[in-house]
Amino acid sequence: MITINKAKNSLLPIVCATLLKKGKYIFNNVRMIDDLKIILQLIIQFNVKYYFKKSNLIIDTTRITIPNKLHYRENTRASYYLIGSTIHYNNCSFYFGNGCDIHHESRKINYHLDLITLSGKEYTIINGMLTVTGTFTNKNVYYRFQKPSVGATINAILLFCKLKISSIFDNYAKDPYIFDVIKFIRKLGFYVYYNETYIVLNGNKTTNINKVVYHNVIPDPIETLSYIILSAITLPNNTISWYTIKNVKIKNLGESLNLLNEIGITLVRSKKQGSFFIKKNVLKPFVIETGYFPKVYTDAQPFFCILALFIGGCTITETIWDNRFNYIHEINKLGYDIKLNNNVVQVSSVKKTNIENYIFNCTDLRGGMAVYMLLKLSKKPFKMNNEHIIKRGYYNYKQNVKKIINNNFFIYTNYRVKNHSNIKIGGKSKYFCELNDVIELKYLKYFDRFKVIGTGCNIYFDKYYPGMIIKNNLTGITLIEDTTDYLKVKAMSGTLLMDLVTYCYNYSADLSKLAGIPGTIGGAVYGNVGAYNMEISNFVIECELFNNKLTDLDFEYRSSIFKKNKLNDIIISVTFCVKKGINIKESITNILEIRNKKFNYSNTLGCIFKNNKDYYAWQMIDMLNLRGKIINNIHILENHPNIFVNVGNASVNDLKKLINRIINELKDKKIIIEQEIEIIKDERFFNNSVL
Repeated sequence: MITINKAKNSLLPIVCATLLKKGKYIFNNVRMIDDLKIILQLIIQFNVKYYFKKSNLIIDTTRITIPNKLHYRENTRASYYLIGSTIHYNNCSFYFGNGCDIHHESRKINYHLDLITLSGKEYTIINGMLTVTGTFTNKNVYYRFQKPSVGATINAILLFCKLKISSIFDNYAKDPYIFDVIKFIRKLGFYVYYNETYIVLNGNKTTNINKVVYHNVIPDPIETLSYIILSAITLPNNTISWYTIKNVKIKNLGESLNLLNEIGITLVRSKKQGSFFIKKNVLKPFVIETGYFPKVYTDAQPFFCILALFIGGCTITETIWDNRFNYIHEINKLGYDIKLNNNVVQVSSVKKTNIENYIFNCTDLRGGMAVYMLLKLSKKPFKMNNEHIIKRGYYNYKQNVKKIINNNFFIYTNYRVKNHSNIKIGGKSKYFCELNDVIELKYLKYFDRFKVIGTGCNIYFDKYYPGMIIKNNLTGITLIEDTTDYLKVKAMSGTLLMDLVTYCYNYSADLSKLAGIPGTIGGAVYGNVGAYNMEISNFVIECELFNNKLTDLDFEYRSSIFKKNKLNDIIISVTFCVKKGINIKESITNILEIRNKKFNYSNTLGCIFKNNKDYYAWQMIDMLNLRGKIINNIHILENHPNIFVNVGNASVNDLKKLINRIINELKDKKIIIEQEIEIIKDERFFNNSVL
């Protein structure tokens, strides 16, 4: 599971907003990113207390005092929110010491300064010191942003929500961060109204609030998109991730979600609210243009750029910031040739050179994270200067990137499953995976519908199965006890039954009559296989399941608790106690010779029907004169009419019709015959055992 943390662009201004009113504020599931750490260090200067209780951030502003000068010890772009939330108290000065360059062309805070003037106060900036003096206006104000700005819109809300006037702000930014801040501000009792055009604030309509305010900050949509895109890069085509991305707010992804769908990346909802699997189809080239929300986030643009490297033929146009493409030079160090011209990049998937051991630079938070992910994908050693910048907005990013990139467990979608049935009949399964380790079962816990199969020697598939088909590759046999009378062993459920027969023979333990029966241990226990008056149930002493252990499996002729749909669990391993015997090798040799004469065919499931108390299955089929006939590409064998062979391209319907014909015609003769094979189909109740 990849957990998305709180949106930095919401969390930081909301923390600053706690200074608007004395009280206690509780924010759940907050992780300490570097920018938050800096903001918390700043608000300490206001005599504010904060602490973490479990994963909750608690801020206490009940004893707030305002310093004459606020010292900015670190660089964080959100520090200007303290202007809007604190100048209500008295005149104060804000010192922008190391790095918050308020005059930089690409990051000017002119809108924020305009808001100070609009409020009636005055400011001066001398040697990096912003000093605010004067009194607030008592006249209603109207302001239209020249272009939408998230930071300026939030600061307008913080600055004007307490003023005893009506304030209208037009052409505001409509990002999810804005509405999250508004939601929090309303909890403080301030009046905020908004529509598609403008925001209205009125301090005269302030209401009283509780002393304790709870707020759940929205998850970060940019972090969400970054991990979705990284997942899509690492997954094979037509697969779905086994892991989920947790804390996803779909509506906050805006048009980026539609773009992902068009490219071939979709989110599949899991059973857990807010958690999604990532599904990857064949990816298509794309042309995008960043813009104001709901258009593609400018912050997400670097991640679409690295995605384009794995597709080719893509174009990205940046419309918000002039310096957003600084990371392109770092990507090209890896040998790519991304063309940049007037804030438009052309991205191909072709590398001109293969360069190793370059030193890379983290140019900014999102661009740096994109380059970091690309470097980890390259699996080459690297050094990144200023990597700490990524920690400004990402918590636990190294572990998350490693988890995604190192994944080697894949779930295929819309998968053709007929080749996993020995008779080569069947349609598609919604999902398919191969299970190679017990630990991988935990990855499948979010799938309601699943069926575990072995070698497919006793099953065939319907046209469509709307769940997960799990191919069981759990193999191995462990010796538990070897005495003069018996052998005790544990076999993994995906182990071939014949391998167990051979293993026991090597210790003089006798399973010889089960020799040559195809399939796995799990399938043998599921169907209680047997021959020559010997059944697998004679030797089972314990069955280890995913959620339990059983000693009583309710065995009957060719049936068990699993086949009767009485147990919704998965067989992991089975413990056997097998008596020692004599002449085992001769018995195995003789039985294999007999079986090879009867069953020396491909594209067959072996015996189709069970014997009943009066007849062998082949005798009942003989009553219908079907021996040796070929019906719709299905051959009813001459030498054993209870065995059907797919001699052409028989369909599911062909086999089902033939089986139903035999059942119904015998029923007319007052004879009941039951299938021994099983069809994997959509059922109301899903038996999830191992076949």
